[in-house]
Amino acid sequence: MFSSSSNLQAVIGDFRIDSMMRYSMFVPRLYNLCKSLGFEAGKIMPSRAFCSDESQGFPIILITKHFGTFPFNHGMVGGIVATDRHGPHADHGKDLVIIQASHVGYDPDIKTFGTYCRLQTEANVSSDSCGKIGDVLNWYLDEYAFARENIFLGKSGEDFIVTIDNQLLNEGRSEGLFLNLDRIVRQEHGNPQPVRTLSTARAYRAADALVKMLPGELWTDNGETGIGNHLVPDLFRFKRDIGGDIEGRSHLEQNLLHQIPRYLWQHRSIPRPNLTVPFAASSRRSTIETSAWCLSPVSISIFRRARARPFH
Repeated sequence: MFSSSSNLQAVIGDFRIDSMMRYSMFVPRLYNLCKSLGFEAGKIMPSRAFCSDESQGFPIILITKHFGTFPFNHGMVGGIVATDRHGPHADHGKDLVIIQASHVGYDPDIKTFGTYCRLQTEANVSSDSCGKIGDVLNWYLDEYAFARENIFLGKSGEDFIVTIDNQLLNEGRSEGLFLNLDRIVRQEHGNPQPVRTLSTARAYRAADALVKMLPGELWTDNGETGIGNHLVPDLFRFKRDIGGDIEGRSHLEQNLLHQIPRYLWQHRSIPRPNLTVPFAASSRRSTIETSAWCLSPVSISIFRRARARPFH
């Protein structure tokens, strides 16, 4: 059983993208950097740990062009590094370099991350840039949508009232979205005390901090205003029954779990945890006794409709 962290800032830190470099510039610079580190030209065996998405073909072509050999494959779906391939990779070259990159699509016309135009489809449709991540997120999106639509704000006299669906109050669930009630409702003797019990929900006096955080117009007399996008990450957490396999089907979901609440709220791209976790594991599990170097960039695939072609 895995649970998302409420201290999301500790997970994200000061991560940001200050600038980008096209792969056509990045790969030759990477090759020259390897040579400056003492790697021998013609004896370098590159390996890529990319997702299997077709948008990653161009980087592979460039790696082949500059390193003079088709790269070894360390990649699994979602850009996970298969660390059990370190040994075979080490047998294939004198000097080794591993490039691990999670990828995300970007649409400059609407200025959003997360989608990629599929030129080989009949209507050139845009879909999730990573189908695996999209599939993982669907369950969390449904849970978050239910919570947004089933927490209501209102007033009763001078009291600010929060009405919460009974399903969200059920702490006995094995998995789901769980509310941090101490930040949402006022505590009476250390426990939330309902002021009214309905057939499918309970009403509570709102916590003072919540009243200060939310705009005043949300607290209507009819009590029918949903909390919507004001359900910020500090107010909830996820509990999910994820298989504890190492670098298997559930590994990607484990990497993303702590980032998901902020993603759902701000609709941000989430490549960072999918980079740092596999990269750290790859570095720690490597016992190769030769020249080896690991690199973990973010691969951003951009499609401009005016150009009718993607570029990286």
